[in-house]
Amino acid sequence: MSVRRLTYAQKSALLQIVRHGDAYPADGNHRRTYQSLEARGYAEDVGYGRYAITAAGQHALQSDLS
Repeated sequence: MSVRRLTYAQKSALLQIVRHGDAYPADGNHRRTYQSLEARGYAEDVGYGRYAITAAGQHALQSDLS
């Protein structure tokens, strides 16, 4: 299975989640980014439209930053 690299928007969203503990999409563009992260298993909806990073998301972010 090939690993797809994170887009700039996805990387920024994951970094925001790491910095703040959780995050929510500010508009429609951000919503699509968070939904794509959720589809890839890198983020999960924790309620009230807020997203948290998963272990897979932490690994993907670490791999992308190194």
